[in-house]
Amino acid sequence: MAVVDDHGEQDRAVDAGADAAVGAARAVEESGRRPLVVDLCTGSGAIAVAFAAEVPRARVIAVEIDSAAAELARENCRRHAPRRVRVLRAVTENAVRA
Repeated sequence: MAVVDDHGEQDRAVDAGADAAVGAARAVEESGRRPLVVDLCTGSGAIAVAFAAEVPRARVIAVEIDSAAAELARENCRRHAPRRVRVLRAVTENAVRA
């Protein structure tokens, strides 16, 4: 039995979503307002760093529940987007309930 794992369609969907989000933030920026970008479950902080680079006037907040991941995100954001991204560690007791 062969397993084919083609992420092409999934990758295109993720790219389209990211492009739409960046486009929306840029539209807010172009209207003279400062966009707010919140990256929930930030993990390494890579998406927050990318937003900080792509939308220079955006206020970027990265939120992570795992303390080790939050520390990694802080380190990455300091290194790649100094003073551009605020990393917060969420506490599960304060999480939004469905």
